[in-house]
Amino acid sequence: MRYVESPGIQEVVENSRDSQSSWIVEILRVRQWTPTELARRAGISQPTLTRFLNDPLNKSTLHARTIEKIARATGVASYAAPSAEAGALATPGGGDISELATDNIFPTDIDAALRALIAGRANIFSTRMRTRALESAGVMPNDILVIDMNEPPKRGDTVCAQVYSWPNMRAETVMRVYEPPYLVAATFDKELLRPYYVDDEKVIVKGTVIGLIRPRLAAA
Repeated sequence: MRYVESPGIQEVVENSRDSQSSWIVEILRVRQWTPTELARRAGISQPTLTRFLNDPLNKSTLHARTIEKIARATGVASYAAPSAEAGALATPGGGDISELATDNIFPTDIDAALRALIAGRANIFSTRMRTRALESAGVMPNDILVIDMNEPPKRGDTVCAQVYSWPNMRAETVMRVYEPPYLVAATFDKELLRPYYVDDEKVIVKGTVIGLIRPRLAAA
């Protein structure tokens, strides 16, 4: 993104850079990595990352693909607060799923099963579906999904993706069916039918669903 001396634009660029920088610094603190180690694990240029963090005259922001590589390497999606035990994918309030986590958000027996499945695999997370975006594909609200951020999606897979609005520094997490190059809903709700074009900048696939648990409904 180019630095522009124009009303409103300068503030947006600086806020974007500050958000990216704070995100990376917090990752380094929690993971106890150096910038060199982070660059190596993410497969990005070490000089580029070091210059971004240390050069006060550098007004540029990181490219979306660089952010995605860092997110995949650390298990912490862009601008999410990292956990000391495992990364957490940012999920704004308007998304299709609840916050991704593994800590006491499910019934005890389900939580134990999920912990056993996820143990030692930092890039696998569980979450609860909360919309009807995938109902005709068999995924209902309240279903628990297991998502692998390292599993490349294939046609027809259910995936977790983030839809970014870079000027506003906002992102929405959506669950959709992968029909390359699009993400499509599987629902009878007309408000959710708009497809998303996967361009790896505004729309980025974060992970593939590898499992589903349907909790027993409570007795009336």
